Amino acid sequence: MCTYNLTTGVPALVGQPNVAFRFVLSVAPGYSATGYAVDGFMVDDFEIIGPINLPLAIDLLSFTAIKQGNDALLSWRTSNEKELDQFVIEKCTDGINFTAVGSLPAKNGVSNSYSYTDPNASVNTGNAKTLFYRLRISDRNGKIKYSEVARVSWDKNGAMVSIGPNPFTDFISVYSNEAIRNITLFNLEGKVVHSGSAIVGNKVMLNRSLPEGLYMIKVETASGIISRKLIRAGR
Repeated sequence: MCTYNLTTGVPALVGQPNVAFRFVLSVAPGYSATGYAVDGFMVDDFEIIGPINLPLAIDLLSFTAIKQGNDALLSWRTSNEKELDQFVIEKCTDGINFTAVGSLPAKNGVSNSYSYTDPNASVNTGNAKTLFYRLRISDRNGKIKYSEVARVSWDKNGAMVSIGPNPFTDFISVYSNEAIRNITLFNLEGKVVHSGSAIVGNKVMLNRSLPEGLYMIKVETASGIISRKLIRAGR
């Protein structure tokens, strides 16, 4: 096993996606290069993952994740920030393989509060019941520190449907973890003003001449029907 000290060696390679090393073989003095020298060799397809959680000028006081309907609301408080760059929000469904979903710039103040909403988080988890979140904190010199992991759990029994925006204008976005059989929109008199299952890019396009006011939308899935009140806003 070969080890190399990244702190004194090649810190610029940390986190780089494409790195290769070449090993050159030399011949001891007195031996014939023709008889004993051989080509060197190269290795690739590896990742340099350290060092992490380096000391940064920040006190992370709290980091929480809570559910707000189908969204996940992340909140954290810090103190004594100095020379920080940003907070990258990462998430996964297994607690191991995190990927970035958003970022916020650091405020670099004595006392700071942050919040980030992961929209339609429960719908986007598929069949997973829990989402795991963490913060990747970096400073202006490229040093990185990770927060503790926070998690949000949902009851996945039945359909999880997200409908918005509210108020709407020309379209309604509908997300569901189950196949949508039909979408119906009613006005206050109970008249059907839209019905169908055509969804393009999670959007239901509506008649642009719909009057302003209150509407009722019904989304039918295999588990049943979900109803919401929506407001048609002025253009």
